Amino acid sequence: MSTETLLANLYRDILLREPDASGMAYWKGQLEGESQSLSEVAQALLDSQEFHATVAPVIALYGQQLLRQPDLPGLRFWVGELREGLSLEEIGSAMQASEEASDDIASLSDEAWLEGAYANVFDRQPDPEGQSYWLKQLAAGGSRSDIVATLQASEEGIARQEQRHLTSILEDDGPPEQALGRYLEALEESTQPPADDSDDQDDDLPSPVEPPDEGDDTPDNTGDDEEEPSSTDNPDLGLNERYHLGASDASAAITVGDRLMLVADDEDQVLRLYDRDKSGEPLASIDLNEALGLSDGDEVDIEAVASLDGIQYWLGSHENAQRSLVFATQMDDSDVEGIDIEVQGQYAGLLADLQEWDDLDGHGKGANAQGLAAGLNVEGAAFADNTLLLGLRAPLDEGLAQVIPVTNVPALVAGEADTAEFGTPLRLDLGGRVIRSIEPASDGNFLVLAGPEHDDGEEGFALYHWDGAHAVREIDGIDLDTVPEALGAKPESIFGLQATDGDVTASVLYDSGSVDWLEDGQESKDLPADQQRFISVDVDIPPLPDFTPRPGDIAITAVQADSPDDFQFVALKGISAGAQITFTDSGWNDAAFRANEGAVTWTAPEGGVAPGTLISFADQSEQFQEANGDEVGNNGFNLSSSGDQVIAFTGTPSEPTFLFAVQTNSDTWQDAASSSNDSALPPGLEAGLTAVAAGEGPSSEYDNVAYVGPGTGTAEQLLASIGNIANWTGSNDMLPDSATSSFRIGTMDAPHVPGERDIGLAITEIWSGQSGDDVSEDWFEITNHSDEALDVSTTPLYYDDESAAPEDAVEIQGLDHLAPGESAIVLVDGGADAVTEFRQAWSQLKGIENLSIGYAEDASGLGSGGDGVTLWRGDPRVDGDQVATGRYPDTEGFDAAAWDVNAQRFVTAQDDGVTASTALGGDNGDVPALATPGTATEPAADITRISTIQGSGDTSPLADERVTVEAVVTMVAPGLDGFFLQEEDADNDADATTSEGIFVYTGSGSADWLEANLSAGQQIRISGSVSEYYDKTQISAERASLDVLDSGLALPQSQHTAMPFTDKHGMEAFEGMRVAIEARDGEPLTVTELYELGRYGEVTLSSGGRLEQFTEVNAPDQEGYSRWLADAEARTIKIDDANGTQNPDPVIYGRNGQALSADNPLRGGDQLNKLEGVLDFSFDEWKVQNVEGLDFAGPERPDAPAEEALGNPGLTVASFNVLNYFTTLDEDGNQTVTANGTSHDPRGADNLEEFARQEAKLVEAINTSGADVVGLMELENNGYGEDSAIASLVEALNADVATKGIEGVNWAYSIPRDAEGNLTSPGDDAIAVGMIYNSEAVTTVGSAVTKTDGAFATANRAPLLQTFEELDSGERFSAVVNHFKSKGSVVNGEEAIDDGQGNNNPTRVEAAKALRDWLASDPTDSGDSDVLILGDLNAYAMEDPITTLTEAGYALLDDDHSYVYDGFWGSLDHALASASLASQVSGTRTWHINADEASALDYNTDYTSDRQDEDLYAPDAFRSSDHDPVLVGLNLGEPTGLA
Repeated sequence: MSTETLLANLYRDILLREPDASGMAYWKGQLEGESQSLSEVAQALLDSQEFHATVAPVIALYGQQLLRQPDLPGLRFWVGELREGLSLEEIGSAMQASEEASDDIASLSDEAWLEGAYANVFDRQPDPEGQSYWLKQLAAGGSRSDIVATLQASEEGIARQEQRHLTSILEDDGPPEQALGRYLEALEESTQPPADDSDDQDDDLPSPVEPPDEGDDTPDNTGDDEEEPSSTDNPDLGLNERYHLGASDASAAITVGDRLMLVADDEDQVLRLYDRDKSGEPLASIDLNEALGLSDGDEVDIEAVASLDGIQYWLGSHENAQRSLVFATQMDDSDVEGIDIEVQGQYAGLLADLQEWDDLDGHGKGANAQGLAAGLNVEGAAFADNTLLLGLRAPLDEGLAQVIPVTNVPALVAGEADTAEFGTPLRLDLGGRVIRSIEPASDGNFLVLAGPEHDDGEEGFALYHWDGAHAVREIDGIDLDTVPEALGAKPESIFGLQATDGDVTASVLYDSGSVDWLEDGQESKDLPADQQRFISVDVDIPPLPDFTPRPGDIAITAVQADSPDDFQFVALKGISAGAQITFTDSGWNDAAFRANEGAVTWTAPEGGVAPGTLISFADQSEQFQEANGDEVGNNGFNLSSSGDQVIAFTGTPSEPTFLFAVQTNSDTWQDAASSSNDSALPPGLEAGLTAVAAGEGPSSEYDNVAYVGPGTGTAEQLLASIGNIANWTGSNDMLPDSATSSFRIGTMDAPHVPGERDIGLAITEIWSGQSGDDVSEDWFEITNHSDEALDVSTTPLYYDDESAAPEDAVEIQGLDHLAPGESAIVLVDGGADAVTEFRQAWSQLKGIENLSIGYAEDASGLGSGGDGVTLWRGDPRVDGDQVATGRYPDTEGFDAAAWDVNAQRFVTAQDDGVTASTALGGDNGDVPALATPGTATEPAADITRISTIQGSGDTSPLADERVTVEAVVTMVAPGLDGFFLQEEDADNDADATTSEGIFVYTGSGSADWLEANLSAGQQIRISGSVSEYYDKTQISAERASLDVLDSGLALPQSQHTAMPFTDKHGMEAFEGMRVAIEARDGEPLTVTELYELGRYGEVTLSSGGRLEQFTEVNAPDQEGYSRWLADAEARTIKIDDANGTQNPDPVIYGRNGQALSADNPLRGGDQLNKLEGVLDFSFDEWKVQNVEGLDFAGPERPDAPAEEALGNPGLTVASFNVLNYFTTLDEDGNQTVTANGTSHDPRGADNLEEFARQEAKLVEAINTSGADVVGLMELENNGYGEDSAIASLVEALNADVATKGIEGVNWAYSIPRDAEGNLTSPGDDAIAVGMIYNSEAVTTVGSAVTKTDGAFATANRAPLLQTFEELDSGERFSAVVNHFKSKGSVVNGEEAIDDGQGNNNPTRVEAAKALRDWLASDPTDSGDSDVLILGDLNAYAMEDPITTLTEAGYALLDDDHSYVYDGFWGSLDHALASASLASQVSGTRTWHINADEASALDYNTDYTSDRQDEDLYAPDAFRSSDHDPVLVGLNLGEPTGLA
């Protein structure tokens, strides 16, 4: 087979399309050049973005909507539709509206549906915790499809994702590596290429479901309840936002062509190509690690990109040396599949260059004036000509954002320059915000995206127009805060300005790494890559504000009328080059200048003017030009010593915008300008803020006035200060000497004051030297007591002695990191040579060569008279906080001995572990140092009482804290990966609301460790962290901290309580404790539910006998039902086997303390005198845990129906739900087909072994029942032929009769026919009712009839009516078998109304009415009124369907339970006799062979081990179904005629 044919098949089979030319050429080159193998190419296609954007989502939809893998034709169809533009939402809706989904899937109970979901996603049954959790979500209205999506997105679901994909596209459900291998082997062995049917294959294939027409309503079954979020759900914030998958921390981007964008993520070095206009996965991903010489663990922290001459320059944040990288890329091709990005060069020294430039005052503003020594963070970048403008997120320069020009970046990256060169640093007033992104604007200027320095800052986000120098204007009307406020994602990059029809837009990327998309506590950046996402939004850019000076941008600070004339003004905001301000000494009248003076215009020089710059008319005269004119006067600008004014404005004299004004002739402004010496207050200016009347007093002038207030502050603060007349002074001789002549704009924050912080670091030993010569420099030992490694390389430690003076702090060098529990030595007042000296002095220490040793050079030494150690993390003068301290007393008497900080004493030679140094010192050179360097002693345990951990509330007050507890082990539970602890009785607190017990979790898979190290009765000490796991307070243990203190102790006393409980919430006070529970009435507790016994080892007990269904004994009523449920809740408690795995072997709860088996059951109604164990809270339920069986007791099983109850009848009739007796096995994709031709999945046995076991139990039950006529429910609806289910059952019954020699029995079955004798199908449902009879006791009179219209067309199964004649008496009666709609899946919107009758009650009532009316018509023409109604009516005795029949004259014969649901007992199975037949009934009996039994004893083998297949099964009648049969005895007499 040619390479092209092989590749064509790969494309068709994996991507489900024909190969494109470029893809074919590329992969052909890879194969023929032996760069990649066929297997690697196949895997690459499976891993491709295209597969995950088009094929994988459709496979996932099949699982979400149909609980199955797709059939290949259906998959091809929908992938094709997706490629043609149909959305995934539309495809999902179409699947949901399909017959398969609406009929088969929607009809499943929540339990059956969840099992199907787990099988599809995980290929296993639900685990107990998962089943409990999801069933509760479903009960609360959770969306089924969303739940499957969440399962698919889980860790386990992702692990099985490839297998699901391969099963779908290759139709091979083996392990992925084997499936792919088999496929490729078959592909390579094939000699003929497959027919090319790509163009017409779908034309001959019906779609599995038709897509909805545009505008059609799509079924919506999500309900109104809040649903659990799905990994595929995106919020709609009304911004037309897009959600891009595959990354979270989008940080920088450039446009590629018209519709694409190339995006960097600050978590890796992968550039991802996306469609700018659509949500979805990346179209391509380019990993640059190899090209950059980096490994997967490295993180450049890409934060900015700038383009120059077709080259993209990407910048790391430069927060540290690892992130100090600028690298250049160039794209050769923007085609999605063929995009090629080549790294052109890189430079890693920019951080060091920046810090050296700042430290050595390379900018001329003073050493470290920019504050870069403490670190920096680059987030914005753009080129101005060939200069790269670096926008800093940190540090702020006194509240202003910093921009640092780098003039030679291209040369640096190309290797043509060794050191960065810098221009003059710039400061931008962004309202306290920092720079997040810079993007060139269309006018040659720039857009600056700005936000808080810290993500929790209150400043919000804003967009600015910047001239590239000092002038910046906020752009109004841009919404950048909706996304952060709604989701927590932060705008991180602006790019891609586009102008269309006069409108300008730009794209904004939002860093979404911290967003909890799934609402499960996981941040997006911690999710698997295919679940991560980030947001992009297009913003409309209004006309950009210009840089014309505005009020508040400047303030006049001085006016001098004495020669030479001068005035001064300060730029409070940056002013753009070329900006003009006009100053006039003409006064203002009502609407114009008096125009008797003159004016000058100032023009901002090249480069603009920085905030804080003071401009003098006299000193910078070259920047001023005469501006006389008719509207301001032509006499020239001349300041009068008799009083005058200087008014600043922009615009024209006829339409001025006033900026600031100062008057010297008075301390108030005049009403109008009456002379050249006075003026009215110009409009728009505010006296005391933007206008100052600075004369000596009313009508009293100064020649010269000046502002003498502070020169530092924000622009707003300075404007207010300059506008305050109290800050001005005047003189008639000269400009006041105290005039403020230096300004600095900024927040002028107070110096950093170090705080205190606990990072788990402790000072554990101090050696302060010795008299005479020291064996080494003074030193102290530090130990990392935390659970995580402590990095001290990026944020180093600083040292001072006891004085703790930040100004004297010295950086500790030579340390990198400390592992948990590791100790290191820090030498005081020594350098690197002192480290060598120390290792020599302690050369005898084991491992001395590996001991971490740091040093604080030229630091304060440790005195012998008592001193201390102070440590900061970070420079305490800048941002450091104190993290550890330690003191020691006078060393007198302990010369040369170290101080043990934990023991609080000096060590001695006799102490364990103390070592003498090899080197000798002292006055005579003969005294060694005594210490334990590098081996810190453990501090005394700080024991926390369990009652303190539990607290008196629902949650622990110590959540997330580390604790050490000391208590008695009460139960070891390997199945829960933990154990229970309880305080000794003597240690109980006096608070009845706090529990003395707790569960200790020891980690997944810790069973062996638990069994090897722990047993009940041990007193132990252990440490761990406190948490609330699904509202259960527990400790997550540090196993290594276990210390067994004693063994064989008596267990703490059990806490006694009684049922019914007064308030289950009060059980919180016993959580984790041993309990003993009895019934208040003194009677034993009763087994009321054991459905989960075999699967999860759980049993529910009740006081006051079994729980009854409300409507079994009460008329439906909402208030009554609510009270009934509350009463039941108080009467019940669940017991568990302390085993979190499903299908435990053995099942510990059988009778008499022995394990469950076929011969030793546990039955509903069995009793327990006292329940003892440990009280646990697990998945919203209180449970009593045990690891051993309990002494349950109960009566003997009923091997046969009690004859006395039936009254020696002539005939016995039974109703028997046979629980899905199907001869079509549920394997190999089999389908059951009804007589009408409809197909369904089988519901019964999965294989021949299960079928044989099922049939044996049913045969034993029916043949032992003594029944002559049996109405059956839940038979496979596959007709009445010899291979049908009913025929097979009759054949098996007769075979058993023959084998056992049962006399007088020969089974036959009824077949429904119409009036012409044609067979009548009992409807389209997968199951049907049936009638079998003993032909040696009765004979049929005519054919059976059925009804499939009206109420029996859907939901309710069609009834079957047969008239019989008793052979002995010749008497006739008719029996009708029924199966009404269940209370499970909802039809016709008939949800429960909380009156006790459950879902679908109206449908069942309609069935009862239709049955009543049909029977009244004598459908079999029997002429006999003796009618017996049988079957599973799915209604309890007092419910509307039953009362409908009793009110019609039918007598309800049964009065005992036949079924249990959720621990409540009642009868869904009934027998009702017509009035004429009722007097002929000899007795009724419900035979308790099924409902009382655990489901673990049934025929199924899918949840049992091989041992249990034998041990739990017997071919007897018990658990032959989940419903008990109801038997009716008849002694037929004379007919009374049809009523």
